Amino acid sequence: MTKPRGRRRARVEAVVRRLPAMTLRRRLVLAFVALVAMAVTLVGGISYSATVATVHGDADDSLVSAAGAVASGVTMPRHRGGGDFPAGSRDLDELPISLIQRVSPAGVVTAVLGPTQRLVPTAMDLRLAMTGSPGLGHFEQRRVGDTSFRTYTVALGHGRGAVIVGRSTADSRRVLARIALNTVLIGLGVVLLAALVGWWIARQITRRLGTLSHAAEHVARTGDLTAPIETGGRDEVASLAASIRTMLAQLAQSRDAQRRLIEDAGHELRTPLTSLRTNAQVMRHFEKLDGNDRAHLLDDVDHELTELTELVNELVELATDTHESEPPQRAVIGQLAERAADRVRRRTGREIVVTADDSELTVQAGAIERAIGNLLENAVKFDPDSAAPIEVDARGGTVRVSDRGPGVPPEELAVIFDRFHRSAASRSLPGSGLGLAIVQEIAERHGGTATASLRPGGGLCVTITLADRFSPNSEEA
Repeated sequence: MTKPRGRRRARVEAVVRRLPAMTLRRRLVLAFVALVAMAVTLVGGISYSATVATVHGDADDSLVSAAGAVASGVTMPRHRGGGDFPAGSRDLDELPISLIQRVSPAGVVTAVLGPTQRLVPTAMDLRLAMTGSPGLGHFEQRRVGDTSFRTYTVALGHGRGAVIVGRSTADSRRVLARIALNTVLIGLGVVLLAALVGWWIARQITRRLGTLSHAAEHVARTGDLTAPIETGGRDEVASLAASIRTMLAQLAQSRDAQRRLIEDAGHELRTPLTSLRTNAQVMRHFEKLDGNDRAHLLDDVDHELTELTELVNELVELATDTHESEPPQRAVIGQLAERAADRVRRRTGREIVVTADDSELTVQAGAIERAIGNLLENAVKFDPDSAAPIEVDARGGTVRVSDRGPGVPPEELAVIFDRFHRSAASRSLPGSGLGLAIVQEIAERHGGTATASLRPGGGLCVTITLADRFSPNSEEA
C-alpha cells in the first residue's frame, strides 16, 4: 500500500510542478472572479427562485379564478363531454384552462374539456364532491398520458359534486427553462467581464510591485544601491517604495562609512606596522647593540605594540558597536560620571572633580560611562602635568568635561570628532584618533550631540547632550 500511494503522490507533485506559478496577479484575478461568481450565483438563484414562485403563483391564481367561473355557471356544450351547468354562463373558450372534469358525489368522473382520459379521483376529490362546502378546493399535480397538469378541485356544494380544472405545465416549464438559460448566460457573461476587469485591476496593483521587484533584483545582481525606484501614488505600494529608497540610502551610507573606515584604518595601521618591521630588522643584529640601544629598542617595540593594540580594539568597537546590544535602563548620569572618573583617577593619578545632580535618564549605562571615560582619558593625555584638576559637570542631560591643556586651533573644532583625526600638536602623542568619534556615535545613539569649544583661560571643553529616550535605530544613530 505504501509504494502505490507514494507513486500517486509523486505523480500529483509532478503535475503540480508543471502548472503555472501562482503569482500574486493570478491570485488577485482568481479571488475577484470567485467573489463575483458567488455573488452572481446567489443573485441568480434568488431571482430564479422568485420567478418560479411568481409563475406558479400566477398559474394557481388563474386556476382558482377559472374554477370559480366554472362552478358559478359555465355552459358545458354537448360535444365537449355532456352535462350542463346553470344557464346564463360564459363560454369555456374564454377560460385559461386546458382540462375540466366533473366528479359526481358517487365518484363518477366525466370529462368536459381537454383529454378524454378520465382522472382517478383522489380521496380529497371524493370528500369535496360529497361533503365539501361551495368554493372549497385543493391543488394537485396530475399526469394524463404524457401531459403533466396542475389541477384545482373545487366543491360545488349541496351534494352536487365537484369540478376539477387544470392547465398544462408545459408552457410554464418552457418559460422557466428560457429564464434559467438566460440567467446562466448572463451570469457567465458577468463572470467573464469580472475576469477581464479583475485582470486589469490586478495588473494595475502588481505593476508597481513588479517595478520594486525588478529594482531589488538589480540591486542584488549589481550591488548598485543608487538604483532609482520610482512609483507613483499615495497608497501602501508608494509607502513601501519610499521605505525601500530610505533603506537603500542608509545602506549606501553605511557601505561608504565602512569603506572610509577600512581606508582610514589601513592608513593608520601602516605607521605602527612599518615601525615594528623596522625594529624587527634591527633586532636581527640584537647582539651587536649595547645595553642602552637594546633597552631603547625594546621600549620602542613595546610602545608600538601597545598603540597597535589600542588601535585594533577601538577599530573593533567602532566597527561592531559592542554596546549596541546593551539594554537601556534608568540611570543617574552623575553616578556614571563618578565611576568613569574614579577609574581614570586610579589609572593616571590625576585629580578629577565631578559636579553632578541626581538627574536620571534612560540610557545604555555602559556606553555612557565609556564615553565619559574617553573624554577624561583624552583630557589627561593633552593635559598631563597640570596641577589644576580636570572638571566634569553632569547636570540634567548634559555632561561637560573641561581641561587646561593646549586646546585645539579654532578651525579644527568642527572636525575633531572625525575618525582618525589628529591635530598637528597631537601626532607625537599616543592614541588612534578614534576616541572622540566613539563619543559622538554614543551621543547620537542616545538622541543627543557631541560638541567642542575652547575653554576660557585655555584648554578644551567637550560637551555631550543626551535626550531622555533611547532609539538605537533612529536616523541620528
